[in-house]
Amino acid sequence: MDCFAIAVLVITLLGFINLSRANKDTCDLYATVGQNVTLPLANKALDNTDMLRWTHNNTIIFYRQQRRVSVGKPEDISVTGSLLLRNLKFSNAGIYKALVLNKNDTLVKQQTSQLCMMAKVWRSHGLWMKRH
Repeated sequence: MDCFAIAVLVITLLGFINLSRANKDTCDLYATVGQNVTLPLANKALDNTDMLRWTHNNTIIFYRQQRRVSVGKPEDISVTGSLLLRNLKFSNAGIYKALVLNKNDTLVKQQTSQLCMMAKVWRSHGLWMKRH
C-alpha cells in the first residue's frame, strides 16, 4: 500500500509540473485599458496589389485587396501593414494573425502575436499594473 501511495503522489506532482509549464507566459505584447497599441508587421512597405488580412481570435478585423478595404478602416494600417488598435478594452486581448499575399496569391508574410491586457491598479504611492 505504501508503494501505491508514493506512486500516486509522484503522478500528482508530475501533473502539477506539466500544468505550470502550460501556464507559462505566452504574451508578445502587453497593453492597458484605454491605451493605443501598434501590432507590428515586420514587412517592407506593402505593394498596392498585396492582399492584407488581420484576424483577432479567428475573426477578420481588417481585409484589403487590390487597394479596396472591405473590413476595417484604412487609417488603422501603416505602410508596412502594422495594425493600430485604439482605446483598448479587455476584449482586445487574444491572438492576432496577419497574412500578406501578393497579386499571384503567393505568401509574402504570415505572423501571429498574442496581446495580453493589464488593468490599471492604483495604490497610494503610484500606479501599478495587474495582468488580467
